Amino acid sequence: MRTILLGNLGDVNFLEYGGKLVYQECPEPEPERSPLEAKLRAMGCGQWPEPESPGVPYMVVVEPPPEDSEGEGEWELWQLSLEKVEDPDQEWFGKATLASVASLVGTTVSELREAFASDRAMDRAWAYASVAALHGFGEFDGYSRKMSAHSVYTEFGLVEDCPCQDCNEDD
Repeated sequence: MRTILLGNLGDVNFLEYGGKLVYQECPEPEPERSPLEAKLRAMGCGQWPEPESPGVPYMVVVEPPPEDSEGEGEWELWQLSLEKVEDPDQEWFGKATLASVASLVGTTVSELREAFASDRAMDRAWAYASVAALHGFGEFDGYSRKMSAHSVYTEFGLVEDCPCQDCNEDD
């Protein structure tokens, strides 16, 4: 099994400004990528075709600390499964919430319903993120992880860009 990045619903610089990275387990080997596409994937940019034989996709939400913390605050990470939902009116957020969410994000209730039932993980990620815009990601994942700058940058393989004091001490 290989985990592949399908796209990012947030800022290109997701560690600094926050992002919503969409992943999927893929049983077959990942196809060969160009160096540019590999770098863009590492940065969390863009969207790519979904695998032929997918597992359940999931979204990792990265929320950086406030700007005034200068890289020393805690990042908060949530992870939520992007299950297909045929009837979102029957979910915990229900029919009334969908109308509020649609108004908040500038869409229609029917577009939200279609996105939740979509075969495309990125469509479902947008629908879940839209509901979270009203209720917060904590409603989907009550056990977020709080991490230091160094831990977060290490987890995403970008430790060379880490803003923490330990990584930026003058030798």
